[in-house]
Amino acid sequence: MSAIIDENADVEKLAGLIRLAMGDEPPVAVIAAQTRFTEDLGMQSINRLMLLSLLEQECGVSLERHMTQLVELQTVGDTARFVASLTAGH
Repeated sequence: MSAIIDENADVEKLAGLIRLAMGDEPPVAVIAAQTRFTEDLGMQSINRLMLLSLLEQECGVSLERHMTQLVELQTVGDTARFVASLTAGH
């Protein structure tokens, strides 16, 4: 149960950063773990770069050496889990 609560909190935190990165209201009312960056949110590459910058600032980790993995992540939940795995060892 604790892992589910932590994942939900991570998704909520990431959803807030997505809203900041997009600069306006995303096209969906609720950003959930299964929300896809391109198909559901219509995120452009500049928005994704802004999101990565915000994640680095928020989590205190450098994501530059993880770009290969990051570009493959398609959903908010996948990204939240990946960033959580990085910060767990930080």
